[in-house]
Amino acid sequence: MKLSISWETDRDIAKELTDFFVVNVTPAYISYSEIQCGRAIDSRRWSPKFREVLLDEFKGAIKTRGNVREGRRVAVARHEGLILGIVVIGIHLKANNPHVVIEDLVVDQKKRGNGYGKEILNWVELQAAEMKAVDLFLESGITNEDAHDFFEKNGFEVVSKVMIKKVHYEK
Repeated sequence: MKLSISWETDRDIAKELTDFFVVNVTPAYISYSEIQCGRAIDSRRWSPKFREVLLDEFKGAIKTRGNVREGRRVAVARHEGLILGIVVIGIHLKANNPHVVIEDLVVDQKKRGNGYGKEILNWVELQAAEMKAVDLFLESGITNEDAHDFFEKNGFEVVSKVMIKKVHYEK
Protein backbone atom coordinates (compact mmCIF):
# COMPACT_ATOMS: atom_id res chain seq x y z
CA MET A 1 0.00 0.00 0.00
CA LYS A 2 1.54 3.28 -1.13
CA LEU A 3 1.19 6.32 1.09
CA SER A 4 0.23 9.80 0.00
CA ILE A 5 2.70 12.14 1.73
CA SER A 6 2.44 15.91 1.55
CA TRP A 7 3.12 19.09 3.47
CA GLU A 8 0.15 19.97 5.63
CA THR A 9 -1.46 23.34 4.84
CA ASP A 10 -4.69 23.15 6.86
CA ARG A 11 -4.29 24.43 10.43
CA ASP A 12 -7.72 23.04 11.28
CA ILE A 13 -6.16 19.56 11.32
CA ALA A 14 -3.78 20.45 14.20
CA LYS A 15 -6.03 18.81 16.83
CA GLU A 16 -6.29 15.59 14.80
CA LEU A 17 -2.49 15.52 14.44
CA THR A 18 -2.13 16.10 18.18
CA ASP A 19 -4.50 13.23 18.96
CA PHE A 20 -2.66 10.93 16.53
CA PHE A 21 0.71 11.80 18.08
CA VAL A 22 -0.43 11.28 21.67
CA VAL A 23 -1.97 7.87 20.90
CA ASN A 24 1.09 6.62 19.02
CA VAL A 25 4.04 7.54 21.26
CA THR A 26 5.17 6.14 24.59
CA PRO A 27 7.53 7.70 27.14
CA ALA A 28 10.39 5.87 25.35
CA TYR A 29 9.97 8.58 22.69
CA ILE A 30 11.07 11.30 25.13
CA SER A 31 14.40 12.91 24.33
CA TYR A 32 15.99 16.15 25.40
CA SER A 33 13.93 18.19 22.94
CA GLU A 34 10.67 17.00 24.56
CA ILE A 35 12.01 18.24 27.90
CA GLN A 36 13.27 21.52 26.41
CA CYS A 37 9.98 22.42 24.76
CA GLY A 38 7.79 21.41 27.70
CA ARG A 39 6.26 18.23 26.27
CA ALA A 40 7.86 16.16 29.04
CA ILE A 41 8.80 16.71 32.68
CA ASP A 42 11.81 14.38 32.47
CA SER A 43 13.01 11.42 30.40
CA ARG A 44 10.21 9.17 31.69
CA ARG A 45 7.10 11.35 32.08
CA TRP A 46 5.02 13.48 29.78
CA SER A 47 4.02 16.93 30.98
CA PRO A 48 0.42 17.54 32.11
CA LYS A 49 0.44 20.12 29.28
CA PHE A 50 1.62 17.60 26.66
CA ARG A 51 -1.45 17.96 24.41
CA GLU A 52 -1.52 21.74 24.74
CA VAL A 53 2.17 22.08 23.84
CA LEU A 54 1.78 19.72 20.85
CA LEU A 55 -1.28 21.54 19.56
CA ASP A 56 0.59 24.87 19.62
CA GLU A 57 3.60 23.28 17.91
CA PHE A 58 1.46 21.78 15.13
CA LYS A 59 -0.34 25.08 14.56
CA GLY A 60 3.03 26.79 14.22
CA ALA A 61 4.54 24.14 11.94
CA ILE A 62 1.62 24.02 9.50
CA LYS A 63 2.39 26.51 6.74
CA THR A 64 -0.63 27.57 4.75
CA ARG A 65 1.31 28.63 1.66
CA GLY A 66 4.69 29.30 0.16
CA ASN A 67 7.94 27.44 -0.15
CA VAL A 68 9.43 27.31 3.35
CA ARG A 69 13.22 27.62 3.32
CA GLU A 70 13.72 28.07 7.10
CA GLY A 71 11.73 27.07 10.16
CA ARG A 72 9.46 24.11 10.80
CA ARG A 73 7.11 22.12 8.58
CA VAL A 74 4.81 19.20 9.12
CA ALA A 75 3.95 16.55 6.56
CA VAL A 76 1.24 13.93 6.85
CA ALA A 77 1.26 10.41 5.38
CA ARG A 78 -2.18 9.09 4.51
CA HIS A 79 -3.76 6.07 2.92
CA GLU A 80 -7.34 6.44 1.70
CA GLY A 81 -7.67 9.58 3.83
CA LEU A 82 -6.52 7.87 7.04
CA ILE A 83 -3.46 9.33 8.78
CA LEU A 84 -0.76 6.66 9.09
CA GLY A 85 2.19 8.91 9.90
CA ILE A 86 3.40 12.40 10.73
CA VAL A 87 6.79 13.98 10.28
CA VAL A 88 7.89 17.38 11.60
CA ILE A 89 11.12 18.83 10.29
CA GLY A 90 13.23 21.84 11.11
CA ILE A 91 14.76 23.49 8.05
CA HIS A 92 18.12 25.21 8.52
CA LEU A 93 19.35 26.07 5.02
CA LYS A 94 20.97 29.37 6.00
CA ALA A 95 23.34 27.62 8.44
CA ASN A 96 27.01 27.23 7.52
CA ASN A 97 26.17 23.56 7.00
CA PRO A 98 22.68 23.60 5.42
CA HIS A 99 20.67 20.86 7.09
CA VAL A 100 17.26 19.47 7.95
CA VAL A 101 16.34 18.04 11.35
CA ILE A 102 13.70 15.35 11.73
CA GLU A 103 12.10 16.65 14.90
CA ASP A 104 9.33 14.05 14.98
CA LEU A 105 8.50 10.98 12.95
CA VAL A 106 5.52 9.02 14.23
CA VAL A 107 3.85 6.06 12.54
CA ASP A 108 0.56 4.50 13.64
CA GLN A 109 1.51 1.85 16.24
CA LYS A 110 -0.80 -0.73 14.65
CA LYS A 111 0.79 -0.22 11.22
CA ARG A 112 4.49 -0.33 12.19
CA GLY A 113 6.66 -2.92 10.47
CA ASN A 114 4.91 -2.46 7.11
CA GLY A 115 7.48 -0.12 5.55
CA TYR A 116 5.57 3.12 6.17
CA GLY A 117 8.31 4.64 8.31
CA LYS A 118 10.84 3.92 5.57
CA GLU A 119 8.55 5.42 2.94
CA ILE A 120 8.15 8.60 5.04
CA LEU A 121 11.89 8.75 5.73
CA ASN A 122 12.68 8.37 2.01
CA TRP A 123 10.24 11.17 1.23
CA VAL A 124 11.90 13.44 3.82
CA GLU A 125 15.34 12.66 2.39
CA LEU A 126 14.10 13.55 -1.10
CA GLN A 127 12.66 16.83 0.22
CA ALA A 128 15.96 17.62 1.98
CA ALA A 129 17.91 16.89 -1.22
CA GLU A 130 15.60 19.15 -3.24
CA MET A 131 16.25 21.90 -0.66
CA LYS A 132 19.99 21.29 -1.13
CA ALA A 133 20.51 20.34 2.52
CA VAL A 134 23.86 18.71 3.21
CA ASP A 135 22.83 16.66 6.25
CA LEU A 136 19.73 15.14 7.79
CA PHE A 137 19.78 15.02 11.61
CA LEU A 138 17.53 13.54 14.29
CA GLU A 139 17.63 12.66 17.95
CA SER A 140 15.81 9.92 19.78
CA GLY A 141 14.92 8.97 23.35
CA ILE A 142 17.63 6.96 25.09
CA THR A 143 15.40 3.87 25.54
CA ASN A 144 13.73 4.01 22.12
CA GLU A 145 15.70 1.02 20.79
CA ASP A 146 13.25 0.18 17.98
CA ALA A 147 13.66 3.70 16.59
CA HIS A 148 17.45 3.53 16.97
CA ASP A 149 17.55 0.26 15.03
CA PHE A 150 15.23 1.65 12.34
CA PHE A 151 17.28 4.78 11.78
CA GLU A 152 20.62 2.95 11.81
CA LYS A 153 19.27 0.46 9.25
CA ASN A 154 18.36 3.48 7.13
CA GLY A 155 21.84 5.01 7.11
CA PHE A 156 21.91 7.21 10.21
CA GLU A 157 24.86 7.04 12.60
CA VAL A 158 25.26 8.16 16.20
CA VAL A 159 27.32 11.38 16.43
CA SER A 160 26.73 12.54 20.00
CA LYS A 161 25.30 11.76 23.40
CA VAL A 162 23.09 14.36 25.08
CA MET A 163 23.14 14.75 28.86
CA ILE A 164 21.04 16.70 31.33
CA LYS A 165 21.44 17.88 34.92
CA LYS A 166 18.71 19.61 36.85
CA VAL A 167 19.71 22.98 38.28
CA HIS A 168 18.48 23.67 41.79
CA TYR A 169 18.00 27.24 42.91
CA GLU A 170 16.45 29.13 45.80
CA LYS A 171 12.94 30.41 45.16
